[in-house]
Amino acid sequence: MSEVRCEKRNHNQRRIPDLNRISGIVKTNFKKGYRPRFSLIILFVAGWFVWNNSSRSFAQNLVSGESTSEKGAICELDEQEFIVKGKNSAELRVHRIFHIYNHEGRKYGRVHTQLHKFAKLDNIKAQVKDLDGRLIKKLEKDDIKEESLFSDYVLYADRRAKSFDLSTTAFPYILEYSYEVKYKSLFFWPAWFPQMEIPVKRSVYTLTVPKDFAFKMHNCNLEIHPIEKQSKGKRQLIFELAEVPPFESERNMPSEIDYEMCILLAAEEFDLDGYKGSTNSWGLFGKWYASLAHKQYEISPKQQDMIEEEIKNCSSPKEKVKALYQFLQRKTRYVAIELGIGGYKPRDAESILATGYGDCKDLGTLFTAMLGVAGIEAYPALIRTQSEGTVLADFPSNQFNHIIVCVPLEKDTLWLDCTCNYCPFGELPWRDEGCQVLVVMEDTSTLVKTPISCAEENRIVRSLHARLDPDGSMEITGTITATGNCESSYREFLNSLTAIERREWLGRKIGRYAPNYTLLSYDFEKIPKLDVPFTIGFGAKLIKYPIKSGGELLINLNLLTRVDDEDILKEKERKYPVDNQYAFTQEDEVTLDLPENLEIKALPNDQDIVFPFGSFHTQFEVKGNQLTYKRIETITQKLIEPKDYEKFKEFLEKTYLADDSFVVLKKTE
Repeated sequence: MSEVRCEKRNHNQRRIPDLNRISGIVKTNFKKGYRPRFSLIILFVAGWFVWNNSSRSFAQNLVSGESTSEKGAICELDEQEFIVKGKNSAELRVHRIFHIYNHEGRKYGRVHTQLHKFAKLDNIKAQVKDLDGRLIKKLEKDDIKEESLFSDYVLYADRRAKSFDLSTTAFPYILEYSYEVKYKSLFFWPAWFPQMEIPVKRSVYTLTVPKDFAFKMHNCNLEIHPIEKQSKGKRQLIFELAEVPPFESERNMPSEIDYEMCILLAAEEFDLDGYKGSTNSWGLFGKWYASLAHKQYEISPKQQDMIEEEIKNCSSPKEKVKALYQFLQRKTRYVAIELGIGGYKPRDAESILATGYGDCKDLGTLFTAMLGVAGIEAYPALIRTQSEGTVLADFPSNQFNHIIVCVPLEKDTLWLDCTCNYCPFGELPWRDEGCQVLVVMEDTSTLVKTPISCAEENRIVRSLHARLDPDGSMEITGTITATGNCESSYREFLNSLTAIERREWLGRKIGRYAPNYTLLSYDFEKIPKLDVPFTIGFGAKLIKYPIKSGGELLINLNLLTRVDDEDILKEKERKYPVDNQYAFTQEDEVTLDLPENLEIKALPNDQDIVFPFGSFHTQFEVKGNQLTYKRIETITQKLIEPKDYEKFKEFLEKTYLADDSFVVLKKTE
């Protein structure tokens, strides 16, 4: 569902085969996968400010030492209060005090909040003081900037952001700010995340609700018991933590949201713009979404005729689904529309098809309606993508950020992402794999898990033929083919580039290990064509590629695919799994024609490295003056658990050494 957006952090870049490791360009999801903890705390929220002289007393009690200076800042106080005033009314107040030590901590002076039709931001205050309590800077009205969010791909949106920057270089200093948000619906209930990237000295969450108000909570990675008070028809719960340690991220870990401390909260009954819903069960929550969408599946008679024309030559239901999915990919594009309830309620199918654009819920609605014209049952499926963490099955609530479509056929169930214009039919993008989804039907809704692709399905094959000339130059011709997630990632990435950028990308790919080269030819013609196998063709001349060593030549035949030092994880041990995003296989074959004046003196040993989570094999074969090198790397597990981390690191180190080996050539007698 289009309201949820997030960003990926650079340190969480995965070892995606080929795109990041060879080209130096990392492919990321537009949602991005990672939702920063600090930003999440202030998402759609605000707070109150206690204007007093407390800053000086805080300064006298601040933590000092190595751990603090490394982080650049500490949070001395994080106070949040959520006040439920009625069935459709709530207010959240936030008050925070930071001690900023150096440039690393300046980012905490840059505060960014979000608002929309159902959340009004108000009463923003902030100030900066030195350690003696003297005022350095105070937030003025002109310091607060307001802008529309996601203007690059959102056509209509009422989601806006207010931000201010009170960071300064007068280190150390104390930053204090507050703001409030008034909610018009309890569908929006921010979670409490007491943990940040920096130490938090004191974190307090106060919940005030009417005495008879029904709500629920779920503790994640946190054991805490609130102090409860009751008075004048109100119930108050106070959660407090002291000396909260910073959350320490690890490279290539899964979504951090699954591992950080938080308390999730939800109203058992809610009303969003007149659409009443319940979180008492997944069935009831699915029924709420069904009520939003049930009148949106109508298609005009003219459009029905067009759909029937598309499937007239199809002989089976699966062929019809394929024809209509490919029609959808050709005729529509992803554009988010987020006006009020439009952030959750899809537009009608007729207008989506007429305009040719929509977001995930729109395109899913259109595709479901098209399949209905073809007489095929299909259902929207609310999904929480990999980058957003795992759905808590025992806590029915709004935990979803995307919508795909489930098509149950007689002998198979198809899962289709209608926003993926580069996914082969029947294949989900990696970010939708292995995720729990809520399949929404009129009478019942059920949590199920999407399928996970295997290493054999996600395959990259590189085939090169090289000719070494007597002068040490080498001409190569080659192809790259891909299937599964490797194919869709390639297609999406390369289709986002201009013709010049594609050529530059291929040049970087070839020149990574052979910097002195000339690109002779390239063929990207099949990139946009989903109905033909994915293939890239190219030719290049490498100048003085072999390394001279005395009277010998050293040549590494692994021209395109190597495990580099940067791929080897540096931590001695892990708290969290290593996330490979998906299982994959990379297969390389290089055939080298040798000139008559050279012969092989020594070959690297063939490799057979096998672990439970993957394998690596190489083979060298000589026939006359022709040398063939084969390399197959397979990772069979998406997640490498901490207990297997040492072995995984060993696997990468052995692969690195094998990839760095050379064939030794000498002149013939």
